[in-house]
Amino acid sequence: SSSSSSSSSSFGLAYLEGIFLPFGYRAEDRLEIPGLPVNARWLEPPELTDWPKVFISELRVEELPTEAAAICAAAVGNYYAPAGEASARVAGAIAAGDAQALALLMEEPPWRARFSMADEARLREMAREEGANTSALEYLAWTLTHGHRWNHLTLLVNTLGPDAPVGSLSQLNALLRKDGFSLNPAAGEDGFTQGSAAKKLAQSSTVADSGLHTFGCGTTRAVPTAFLELIERHDGFRGFLGSNARGIFDSTSGKAASKAGPQGF
Repeated sequence: SSSSSSSSSSFGLAYLEGIFLPFGYRAEDRLEIPGLPVNARWLEPPELTDWPKVFISELRVEELPTEAAAICAAAVGNYYAPAGEASARVAGAIAAGDAQALALLMEEPPWRARFSMADEARLREMAREEGANTSALEYLAWTLTHGHRWNHLTLLVNTLGPDAPVGSLSQLNALLRKDGFSLNPAAGEDGFTQGSAAKKLAQSSTVADSGLHTFGCGTTRAVPTAFLELIERHDGFRGFLGSNARGIFDSTSGKAASKAGPQGF
């Protein structure tokens, strides 16, 4: 499972950790994503549960182009500041045992009223400009649109069982493509897999679905939503690799999602 956070400071990860750690999740090592101004880490669920791992991330907005950083700052403001609105809302919901309030914190973008369709379109336009860090700008556009919603869910091939119609990641990739799903290109033998058994982790991902979203300005239009990540673990490896994770940040690009269209999740 995965959630994302955009922050104009370094407090986005701390905010998301504050939601999960009180329930017994354990914060693991941070990951560096090559070529992306992103801080990321994964949270390990409590033992003796069947809860999912959670992958969280934040953008280092100060490393983005000035105009993009300004759009982000205008929307997010001081939401993540220590002892600010974000931490107060989380602490209040946990103290009250209010699971619904916590769910709403993840579901509703707190800055919806301050982020317009024109802002989103400008970020996507900047991402297409020559020399731009396309993945980072597309990811910023997605995060300001959706807030802390799940960016993607992960299917672990190792858990499919002996009766499954596929027995490997490459076979699952082929099955999904046959059924009409669009996958992101990668350097593996099948053209869609990142990593390998030698690296102890192989991954692929679908292109994000698209759906209607109403912006703070009142305008509704189709935007990239969520996607499915597929992974196969080897030799008992439990973590993640930053080099593998690099490719999934392209799954929510506006261009890719518009080509893929609805995919039936």
